Order: sequence, then structure tokens, then C-alpha cells
Amino acid sequence: MRLHEVPQSALRALLRATPAKSAIASNRVLTEWDWQDLAEEANAHNVGVLLYQRLSEAGQLDAVPEEIAAAWLADARHAALQQGLQLRDATAVSAEFEREGIRHAFVKGLAYAVSLYEPRWVRFGGDVDVLVDRENVERVRTLMRKFHFAQAKFSPDHQKFWPASPEEIYAVESQHYELAEFNKWVEILDPPDWLLAEPFVPRSPFGFGWHSDKPFFCSSIDAHWALHFLFADSAPLAEVQQTDVGLPVLSPEWSLIYSIFKLYAEVFDRPRYGFTHVADIVALLAIESVDWERVDQLVEQHGLEAAAYYTLSTCQELAGTSTAPEKFMHRWSIIAPRDDQQSSRISIDFGPFVPYLTGNRSVISLGTPRQSIVDPSAPRTENGGS
Repeated sequence: MRLHEVPQSALRALLRATPAKSAIASNRVLTEWDWQDLAEEANAHNVGVLLYQRLSEAGQLDAVPEEIAAAWLADARHAALQQGLQLRDATAVSAEFEREGIRHAFVKGLAYAVSLYEPRWVRFGGDVDVLVDRENVERVRTLMRKFHFAQAKFSPDHQKFWPASPEEIYAVESQHYELAEFNKWVEILDPPDWLLAEPFVPRSPFGFGWHSDKPFFCSSIDAHWALHFLFADSAPLAEVQQTDVGLPVLSPEWSLIYSIFKLYAEVFDRPRYGFTHVADIVALLAIESVDWERVDQLVEQHGLEAAAYYTLSTCQELAGTSTAPEKFMHRWSIIAPRDDQQSSRISIDFGPFVPYLTGNRSVISLGTPRQSIVDPSAPRTENGGS
């Protein structure tokens, strides 16, 4: 069984940012699921820990094979510890930026964890992303060294890193609108007996590994002055809010824009990944204070009509709500040149993203299905036909 094959009501409960209020499905139904395939895919999308927690809260872990539940418990413990270490570093860095008058906001993973998810650690990632103004790039580089972070390159499994050369740093910073990521070793003193022990499997996005025969965590912070060239001339840091833990994050409107873009643009380059972004957008849709007029302005400003239409249509259906006003959804659905006649650029449109998310091509029908076409004036037969 794949994630997209899970009944929608059950998938909605499994991917909730906050605890489900009712059973996910009957235990009889849950025991019939192919948990091996489902667990492998959930882990690949980095939502395995989220599924485990929602099943646990619903008292339905007994429907999951024992070895899978044990592996998910091990993952959950590592996720909670990992996020605690990341939050500690992010808080210290943020306080220093504040003292130095450096405007900043945390974005994506950690930002969503501390503002949308409960418990927070069900939304964890391999690194922490912080957004700064372009003019503060060199000051940020200097301050990160104060916290023993070095500009470095991670190994694909997130367990190791090595110093980046000046050429590698330049290559990243000239192409990705970010400072080459800052990493440091964090030694785990008096580690718990479950750390790096079976059934846990070290892998991305977990950052735990061995260094000099001691357990360490690889702490990584990515400092961006823009998340993509599309936003290079924008000013999201003018719209920032504080969280309960004291970290500044972007407004709900800018968060939606970034997650819409992240899901839509990334899935075409990384098929069969993105349910973590789907869960983020579903969580953002639940925020009652979203200013949809502002979202619409940002969509139009950045040519994201197609991205907004496709991703929000899918995520609203999964959420079981129509949060985005219909007038905006309708406008975003129309393929047309921008109002500015001086520009020939139209909305970035790669087509439906769901086949890439699921890894299954699908056919989109044209016209009205034949069986739904009925002539109301035609005589009806006894069985309802005409």
C-alpha cells in the first residue's frame, strides 16, 4: 500500500499537524493494510514519525506489525532529540542576531514545528533554515563562526560533513541564494541506551552518527538571503511574527507561498517525495487568520498561479475544507498572460504535480463522462435508464 492509496479520511487523520480527535480507521481495516510498503514510503517522505504519533494517540498501534512499530518508536526518539538540539542552536543564533540588529526569520521545517505541529518533533528535518537580508550576509557568516559553525558540505546520509573549499562555497552561494550551509559536531554526553541502537537505522534526515568513536549529532543551519531566484527581489522579512518559543517566523501568507512553491517546484525534480510539504500546507490552511488577499497579491507578483491552483486544490481536498476563496482559485485556474501587457511571462505551469508525487501517471479526461449525460426530456425506463 502506498500513501496515496490510503482512504482519504484516514490519510487526513494520519497527516494532521495536531492530534486526531477520533479513530483513524477501524482496527480490522488497519490490520489489513500492507504496513511494510506503507512504512517504507512514509519514511521516504519523512512522515513516518508523524504516522506513528497519530496512531499512538488514537490507541491503534496494535494494528501495526510489532517490528515496524518498534522501528518507528526508535525514529520518534531520535526525532525528538534531534529537534531539541536544533532548537537549542537556533535559539542561541537568533538571540545573537537580535542583539546585533540582524533582521531574520526561520522558515519551513523548524518554523512549522514550533508554530503548527503538536508535538513539535513530529515535524523535523535534517537542517534549520533561516532567512536574512542580503546586506547582512557577511555579518551572518562571521557570527555563525562564533557558535563554532563551519561552512561545510554534508554527506548524503547527513551523518558526516567536511569543510568546504572556497571554490565550493562560492559555487553554492552564487547558485542557490544561500550561504554554504553551516555545520558543527555536537557531542552527545551521557547518551541514552537507545541512541544509534537497533532498530534505529541512521539515515537522512537524521543527523546522528559516530565521530572519533563517540556519538555525535551533526547540527546544520542554512542561512538564506532568498529561498529561490524567484523571490530575490521580494521582502518577506517585512512580514514576520513571533512564536511561543521566541523564534521569529514568516507570516502565514509568506509561509503558504514558500510551501506552495516548494511542493510544486521540487516534486518534478524529486518524484515520489513531498507528502511532508502536503502536510505543511494542510496545517497552514487551518490558520483562520490567513489574509487571502495578500496571498493572492504574492501569487500574482511571483507568477505562481498554477502552483497555487494545483497544490491548494489537492491539499484542500485532503483537508476536507475550502479555505482559499473560490474567486482566487478560479482566477488561478485560468491560463492567461499577466495583466501587465509589457510582460509576456505567464504563470509557471508544469501541469498537475500529483503524478510526480505518487509516482503514477494518470489520464485526465476531456469532456463530460458519457454516463452522466442524461436528456431530461427522454422517457425513463423502470430501472432508471432512458
